[in-house]
This record gives sequence, C-alpha cells and structure tokens, in this order.
Amino acid sequence: MAPMPFVNVDRRLLITDKWRTNADIKGLIAYDLSVIG
Repeated sequence: MAPMPFVNVDRRLLITDKWRTNADIKGLIAYDLSVIG
C-alpha cells in the first residue's frame, strides 16, 4: 500500500532519462490511485 518509496528506489536504480520518466509516470498514477482509493 506504499507505492512511493518503491518508486523512489526504482528511480535511483534507473538513471536513464527514459526509465526515470516512466518511473515518474507510474509514481504519479500510483499516487493518484492511492489518494482516490
């Protein structure tokens, strides 16, 4: 139920801009779903 810390770990591991952008998008979606749900 805590997507943000997991996304932060992925964000550190994936240094590439493309992967980091994908991590940001997934993080925002997961954050929105957690707030709405």
